[in-house]
Amino acid sequence: AAEQAVGQQTAALAEVKGYIQKIGASRQVPSNLNLGGAYEPEVVLDVLEHLALYWSTEPPERKHPRHNVKSRLSVAHGYDGLLGVLGESESLDFEANAVESWIVENVSAGGFGAGFRVGRAQDRRLGLHRQKQRRDDAEY
Repeated sequence: AAEQAVGQQTAALAEVKGYIQKIGASRQVPSNLNLGGAYEPEVVLDVLEHLALYWSTEPPERKHPRHNVKSRLSVAHGYDGLLGVLGESESLDFEANAVESWIVENVSAGGFGAGFRVGRAQDRRLGLHRQKQRRDDAEY
């Protein structure tokens, strides 16, 4: 199973590198690259280069130490979901149907690791709003 996963990762990395070359040369996003929307070639190229870096056989080392935590994160899906949570009242409505609960497992100055249950929404696009947390006068 582990060997198969490595093979899939290698194939995915090769495909990403192929798209990087195509977009770099043509300055156009290939029509067969389904991203769920239309994006500028420079944006797609930045994302693909980021994936290639982190999917490589030697990804970069973390710059900041991770700290284990257990915390609940309420996630609203899409702009309409966010507006539903924000609403017009003075308090946030995290009990709205469009909100999903994730578990934050670790945090660092560069981000966080979170887990969620698969099943409710198969198509996930992740956009994060980063917020600094303070604990004992140290930023996480």
